[in-house]
Amino acid sequence: MAFMSGFVGETRSMPVTRVAVGVLLAFALLGFYLQISVGLPFSLYYLSGLLLFATLIPRANDLWFASTICLLALASIFWFIFSPALARYLPEQLTSYVQLVLAVTSSIGVFRSLQMAGRLNPDGLSRTVLWIFALMSLGIALEVAGPLRPVSDAIRGAIYDFGLYSNDTRDIGSYGWVRPKLFTSEPSHLGKFYGLCLFMAVACHPKLKAQVWLLLISLPFIVLVRSPAVLPGLMCACALVTLRIGPRRILLNPFILVMLVVFCGFFVYEIVETIRTRLIQTVDPSLYIRLVRPFQLVLRTIEARPLLGYGIGSDRQIAGLFEEVSTSANAPVYLRREIGTTNRAWGASHFALLIQLGAIGGLIWITAIARFARSVLGGYMSIFWLFFVSFGFFIGVINTPFYWGQLAVFLSGLWLADQYRRERPA
Repeated sequence: MAFMSGFVGETRSMPVTRVAVGVLLAFALLGFYLQISVGLPFSLYYLSGLLLFATLIPRANDLWFASTICLLALASIFWFIFSPALARYLPEQLTSYVQLVLAVTSSIGVFRSLQMAGRLNPDGLSRTVLWIFALMSLGIALEVAGPLRPVSDAIRGAIYDFGLYSNDTRDIGSYGWVRPKLFTSEPSHLGKFYGLCLFMAVACHPKLKAQVWLLLISLPFIVLVRSPAVLPGLMCACALVTLRIGPRRILLNPFILVMLVVFCGFFVYEIVETIRTRLIQTVDPSLYIRLVRPFQLVLRTIEARPLLGYGIGSDRQIAGLFEEVSTSANAPVYLRREIGTTNRAWGASHFALLIQLGAIGGLIWITAIARFARSVLGGYMSIFWLFFVSFGFFIGVINTPFYWGQLAVFLSGLWLADQYRRERPA
């Protein structure tokens, strides 16, 4: 019932529609968090989001944005449809394209439903997000302490049909405890969702003092999650609070100044500690696989196909280029030795965007997203770009709800924070 509270305001018009939207949104977010699939990954998210998209009657700007993204992706695979030499790659291209269309349209439905909840009953939405944040924090603490871990692992084993993260020995050696997953497939996924939930809890609350306390309360749980993937949501929550406070008010309020110094000190410590553990253990594999190799692929793509890249589902098509980069003279020895089994990850969605859609296609893509964000935000565009740039380094592909779903949820929270900025003083 907590999800419903955001849809029940003082007016009682269309109660059935509001309840239906609330139920669909609850299923969409549950499917997003647990990646629930029935034949197709994220099936529950897609189905619920598409029904929301149809129920809420898309606006002209929604249709323009969705059609721009989908037509751009279709143009990138156009030559696969008419070229016999590339026909063997067409199934992968079309499958990836369908997933992109589903992800974009369903995420617009999720965004509009959250926006509707914020417009009709912002206090109810804020309470709902606070409950979710509190339950996630409690779950993180219980899993690290031990009681919830067997339940979490059992549910993870039942839900996911692919290899799960189980590097408990490395976690204990690096951090001193087994990082929590809280029913997700791996700690980084929990980090993404917890950071996003923290931002939503801060953005949806109208009072500045409560926002500051939420940031402080989140600190021990961020330490327990111990994943860099939490940083995009955390940084944007900090930026939002800082903009609301203002530099002058920070300097004139000793209590806020002390809290800010403590928080910034913790933030710097987390960055240094994360870099230190990576440098000791996996600097070469992680840096090369996630940054160096994808960047080399981007350069090759811009040289060969600068307009629209290799297509939205180009994993098999660039296999030769991938092996050429991985076996070059400047590639690490371990990478050349394990070329047959190395995961062909894009590294980050920014690299995937350029490889699959090229420089021109990537520019159109980013321009469309910027225009859509500007159409719903009156301010805070700097925070939007902070999130867009940072979260892209923790997602490997661009045709998944991990990309579009996060953007939808984040944009809805930032929209509500923008409404508070206009209507209510800090």
